[in-house]
Parts: sequence; structure tokens; C-alpha cells
Amino acid sequence: MYDKISGSYDERYVDNQFGEIEKYLSAFVKQSKVLEVGCGTGKWLTSFSGTTVGLDLSYQMLIEAKRKNVQNLVVAKGENLPFKGYSFDLVFLVNSFHFFKDKPKVIAGIKKVLKKGGRAVIVFADFFHPDYYWYIYDIFPEIKELDTKRYSTSEELKGFFSAAGFSDIEYSQLSGIKKTFAGMEVFSDPFVKKHNSSQLGHLTNDEYLQGIGKIKELADSGFRFRTEIIFSAISGVV
Repeated sequence: MYDKISGSYDERYVDNQFGEIEKYLSAFVKQSKVLEVGCGTGKWLTSFSGTTVGLDLSYQMLIEAKRKNVQNLVVAKGENLPFKGYSFDLVFLVNSFHFFKDKPKVIAGIKKVLKKGGRAVIVFADFFHPDYYWYIYDIFPEIKELDTKRYSTSEELKGFFSAAGFSDIEYSQLSGIKKTFAGMEVFSDPFVKKHNSSQLGHLTNDEYLQGIGKIKELADSGFRFRTEIIFSAISGVV
């Protein structure tokens, strides 16, 4: 899927509220050796000043990362990190953890490649937070069902860290994307485009077009489409 959308993927970052994620990650920018698992187009790695390594399963996404001058790029699965033990000071993931099928294995692998005193950080869409809301779920209920299965609660994430042997496990709630689109304004939302979210990418073209038809009907009536996607982070130390 991501090979196909790599060229347009960064549209999601235009005029969207990711400032809290950037602020949170800025506390770690001076780490000397950093790995991002599921780095995609490399947006987050460009902020780090030390040696950076980006890992992703999509070769085309890594081509986009290389265009941002991210030099050390690896095609591999997050469940099988191809690095020696004690290699990194920081390993982080941003909005990618829900893609992995064997989540405990990912966390255990991260711990193995961290140096003593190194830190792991997972930034994630806090799907189970009581204030989390996305109008797309009302249009495509099958997408909400998908996310219910693949997202983890904050308590589950802390449990993965604890089981892998991390200490100083912390949960931080970050602000996220909070917008309301009135009527036809909704079509300025990058996330209403099929190629801009993994959720809509799971739909067939017919399913997607049928949902877009529903959105147009609602938009014509002046409906207000609300989004409140909350981001949070879990971190732990080896």
C-alpha cells in the first residue's frame, strides 16, 4: 500500500497540528545515535542532530526519506530489527506501532538494540481516549472496526514495555488534530483522500466512492465534520 502513496504521503503534514509531537521529540534531538522504526518519508528523523537510521518496509517511502537527506535507510520489518545489540541511544516510532502484528516482539527487539540507559519512545494515536473522535468513522464504520482491532490502549502499551524489561515507563498525553470542517470545506481535509490514510487505503474503490457520496450529501446540508485525534506517547528506559 505505502509504495503506491509514497509520493503524496507528506500531504498529511500540511496545515495539520503535529506541533506537540515535534515539541515532545525535541527533548531527545541531541541523542547521538537514533533509530526510527517505521520512518516512512523521514519527516521526524530530519529534526535529530546525531547519527540517524530509518527503517521501513516500504522501499518507495524510503526513497522519499532519502530526498530529505536521511542517509542511513534500511528496508526491514519492525519485528526483525537487523542491528547488533546495544547499538542505539534512542529508538522511536511515530504513528506506526498499530501496523505491527506481533507488538510484544517489536518492543522486545527494540530493547535488544538499545544501549544501557537508552530510551524507547512510541508516539501513537490514542484511539481509546474518551475524547478521541474522527468523522470518518461515522461514514465508514468498517474502518472504526479495523482500528478497534489494531490499536492498543495506553495500558496495553505500558504492559508491553514492562514485560520487555523497561523501567521508568511514562505516559504523556499530547495534543493532536482538532478541527471542524463546515459543509464542503471537508474536502480540504487531506485525510479524506484515499491515498492519505492507511484506514481509507483498506477500502475498495467502490466502498470509498460510496462513502464520499455520503460525505457530499451531508456537506450539501451544511453538516459540520468534527475531528479530534489525540496523540499520546509511552517511553521507557533500558
